[in-house]
Amino acid sequence: MKVIFRNEMLILVPVEPEESSALTRWKADHRGHSFILATDQGSGLMLRDLGDPRLNQPINVTSRHPSKRIQLIGNFADTPFELDGQRYCSVESFWQSLKCRCESDRQRIAALPGPGAKLAAREFPNTESFQYCGAEILVGSFAHWDLMQRACRAKFEQNPRALAALVSTFPHPLVHRLKGDSRTIPGDVMARIWLGLRHQYCQAQLAAQAEQ
Repeated sequence: MKVIFRNEMLILVPVEPEESSALTRWKADHRGHSFILATDQGSGLMLRDLGDPRLNQPINVTSRHPSKRIQLIGNFADTPFELDGQRYCSVESFWQSLKCRCESDRQRIAALPGPGAKLAAREFPNTESFQYCGAEILVGSFAHWDLMQRACRAKFEQNPRALAALVSTFPHPLVHRLKGDSRTIPGDVMARIWLGLRHQYCQAQLAAQAEQ
């Protein structure tokens, strides 16, 4: 293999027939990819593949995403699940029900679809804390966010289509960007919850495949 250095380019020219065949296959597999100099120690060098740039494009998970599959990942999707003995129509229904002091109100909000739950919850005043399963939870705290993670986990594990939608987004970054960010759970926190769960589910699938 002949190596040519020209300005900002490193050019490889095959010399032997087998080198030509190998380089042709390699180019077909890496067309459009970006590379980074992984090491410059010693007399050689190594370039590391950064992957297909199209796979590095983030997916903004919202209820208004044009893909129904991506909408399934979001909190407004109708994905009934049960958590701590209570059934919820969606993750948003769960989240909004936490604003209710009265158990009957909480059950009413829990049964509403996501958009309806958010609208109905406006009748309840904002508070600094709320009760959940006998514990006092500060609004916007790590404990509050942990409840969101638990709700999302319950949703995905009880809704195979939503779980498949989440796993199918790998390896794209996931974001949650809205016109106005939430004061109780910022978009970055929400995205980290989805990414964390996706990582766990992808690892579990790989482990299951390895055992087969």
